Amino acid sequence: MGYAIGTMAMTVPAARAWEVLRDFGNLLEWMPSIEGATLSTSGEGVGMVRTLSLPGLGAGDEQLEANDDDHMVQVFKISPGGPFGASRYQGRISVRPSGENGCKVLWEGFFDVPDGIDETEVSTQLAGAYGFMLGGLKEHLGG
Repeated sequence: MGYAIGTMAMTVPAARAWEVLRDFGNLLEWMPSIEGATLSTSGEGVGMVRTLSLPGLGAGDEQLEANDDDHMVQVFKISPGGPFGASRYQGRISVRPSGENGCKVLWEGFFDVPDGIDETEVSTQLAGAYGFMLGGLKEHLGG
């Protein structure tokens, strides 16, 4: 199983970062702007699906599997496919307090790769995407 991680330290309270991240349907509100990107949702809470469409990459469905407010952890899956050629992708975003008014946000991905796909390359691309997205979150939060 492949693994990728992106982390971002922020100078905002963990609860503030979690308040934004826990809303599974608001991704485009904090993600760096990508011209032509669209997002739609179906359902509410655990089990809801967001469909993200990115120019040149197509659309993908992501289903919310867990939103743990006590531990500030969100888990979602993309199936049957996944980003950058991965399959059976599961993402996990967590927020951890850091210092008095800071936090660290971790975005992890767990995935399989079909024959002919380089697992290391998928990990590298995912880590880059996580850094890009978390940078947008940091800018959105001002921290």
